[in-house]
Amino acid sequence: MTWSPQKMSWLERKFLKLLGECKLHGFIHNFQIDAYDIRYNEIRTFYADFCFPELKLIIECDSEMYHSKDYQKRRDGTRQEILEQAGFTVVRFSSKQILKEREATKTALKKAVGEAAIRKALLPQ
Repeated sequence: MTWSPQKMSWLERKFLKLLGECKLHGFIHNFQIDAYDIRYNEIRTFYADFCFPELKLIIECDSEMYHSKDYQKRRDGTRQEILEQAGFTVVRFSSKQILKEREATKTALKKAVGEAAIRKALLPQ
């Protein structure tokens, strides 16, 4: 099975339910972001699992299969660094948080969206 921006992983489907339970709107699944990578002096394309573009907030759903090994963590860290340099805030939730710590995850999610909304309101127009 190859990855496609139109497809949603099993973990992203679970997270989508949490978004619905929180009554959060304005997000886009697999949102495409073109960001400058200073290390290679080039523009790179990334897809955020969930993005609130108006708030410059990215939510990543990290399954153990694709985000737990050292090289995967380094890759995620580099990617996050590039996205943060592009002005985004990146919040990561592990599969354990999404599946077993639902209430705490919903609380953290609402807090992240609220803080992003405050940051947006404070920025000069």
